Amino acid sequence: MDERKLRTLLTVLSAGSLNSAAERLSCTQSAVTQMMNSIENELGFAVFTRTNKGVALTEEGDRILPYITAADAALSELAEEAGRIAKGDGTKLIVGTFSSISATWLPGAINAFRRERPDVKFEIIVGTDNLPVLLEEGGVHMILADEYRRGRGTWHPVMEDPFYAVVPEKYAVGERSSITLEELREYPLIAASLDMHFAGADRVLEA
Repeated sequence: MDERKLRTLLTVLSAGSLNSAAERLSCTQSAVTQMMNSIENELGFAVFTRTNKGVALTEEGDRILPYITAADAALSELAEEAGRIAKGDGTKLIVGTFSSISATWLPGAINAFRRERPDVKFEIIVGTDNLPVLLEEGGVHMILADEYRRGRGTWHPVMEDPFYAVVPEKYAVGERSSITLEELREYPLIAASLDMHFAGADRVLEA
């Protein structure tokens, strides 16, 4: 049973007669009668009994009424959801990134984005070396990470994040505002934990 037949049947039920239903549907009574006959032929049994006072549900029609109303509600929800999707409402963007980015830079970026697209919802997945895999497998729509974790995705620089070298006073770096990776090579590096992978450290060790 298609949507047009479903709505016609419900209109006849709420109107109480074929004539009143025809007025609501802006068509002739004969058109409604033909539609009802088509519905009953499709179902294989009578849905309404016709009297001089109007129509009433048969026992079989009463049994299928809950399914008809449920189908009508589902069609309405489908139309509403399709409308939201067409307008971009309810879109969810899944972003994979480091814990440091998710706690510092990302909230401000999301707030700025929502000023243009308040309908978009965000889901943040925190990771490290697994981020490229998540992107390739479709677990996230995009990742915010350093270039060393770009994987096979397309790389789009969005900002530059400087590295800071914290060194003891005995290291001869003077009052300079920067230091090269080559200079850092001779110094031992300290990571936050043994299992923490730091791409910048790799570059120093490989220099």
